[in-house]
Amino acid sequence: MTQENTAPADFLGLKTRREALRLTLKDICQSTRVSVVNLEAIENGEFQNLPVPIYTKNFIKTYARALDVESKPILDSYEAYLHSLKIDEAPIPEAVPEEEQEPFVNKLIPYKKYIATGAIVVIAAVVTLAILQQPPPKPQVAVGKPAIVATAPPTAVIEPVNPPEQAAPVTPSAPVTPPKAVAQPVVPATIKQAPQSLPIQPQQKSATPIKPTLPQNTPVVEKKAPALISEGTDVLVIKATEETWLRMKIDQNPPFQVLLKPGEAIERKGAGFTVDVGNAGGIIMQFKGKTIENLGKSGEVVHLQLP
Repeated sequence: MTQENTAPADFLGLKTRREALRLTLKDICQSTRVSVVNLEAIENGEFQNLPVPIYTKNFIKTYARALDVESKPILDSYEAYLHSLKIDEAPIPEAVPEEEQEPFVNKLIPYKKYIATGAIVVIAAVVTLAILQQPPPKPQVAVGKPAIVATAPPTAVIEPVNPPEQAAPVTPSAPVTPPKAVAQPVVPATIKQAPQSLPIQPQQKSATPIKPTLPQNTPVVEKKAPALISEGTDVLVIKATEETWLRMKIDQNPPFQVLLKPGEAIERKGAGFTVDVGNAGGIIMQFKGKTIENLGKSGEVVHLQLP
């Protein structure tokens, strides 16, 4: 509502000039291939409803040529509109430095929480690394103990097996503890048997993935076949060889605008298509299995109704 009240009644006298020539917007649309929506936006000075500046400037020149008037006043007004958009965005950084100086101390309060959590994470990481590094020194200590007992192992290898059974009731004696350390090498003997059973399990797992591969092949083919069926709709593919602006309307849906760069493409499905092309020489269309090229010259505006 605010845009309609601020818009001039007769922008630069364009409407009066058109009525003096006894022309309607549809007449100009047929001769210039510029849509009625864009012509009406130019005539009313509603630049916010126009496409990107590259095509808007071309539309303004074409419209002015149809009315036999100079396009410079209209282009100057459009440039002023674009400049106003840049000015609205410029003042934002001016207020930033003033606010940053005063509440700088207050901003440190939320960061203290993050610093505390970060310190906790660092401490936890250091502790975990210390725990992971502790196991290697333990075997070094275990190796030192048998080195002391190594003086008598050749003669005491057979004897320590029987004495612990007789010395079992003797708990207070301190020398009873070292033979327990001698029993530790028996444990790795059982560990050596465990890895022999481990490689047997992965052989069974390797056989299992062969089974799911068989059912995966058949359902994939069945799912792709119905996906290609689209009854009651047609597929429209538009590929851009040059930078091109498009305005499309599919069936009863509202129109939308697209700016394609060279190499880009758009694909849509529907029963009917209304397409406004801003650069007829910059696209290649595929519709109902047919390729459509050379719709017009480069920079020419074309209106299409498919099928």
